[in-house]
Amino acid sequence: MGSGEVGGGGSVRWNFKAKNLKNPGSRRRQQGWYVLPGADEGGTIGKESFTIKIRLPKGQTLAEFKKKLRKSGNKVKFDLPIENSGRQIQIHWPDKP
Repeated sequence: MGSGEVGGGGSVRWNFKAKNLKNPGSRRRQQGWYVLPGADEGGTIGKESFTIKIRLPKGQTLAEFKKKLRKSGNKVKFDLPIENSGRQIQIHWPDKP
């Protein structure tokens, strides 16, 4: 299963893992930004899903967090305070069959 994690700890940190790299990119500068592209062959469109886990902000219940969800077109949007946690946001997807 491929995965990605994003969190804080003095700055924003991320870590992504994939088994079947497709078009592995390299770090490059683009209009003042560093771009780290990549793709994994896992996950079949329309058949498999991403699983997204978010660590609730400290002192906040699920009910309180749900109140912060907003619809933005066909997307769900919310603000998540950056906390000192390396696994604050986790994204997983299936491996290539």
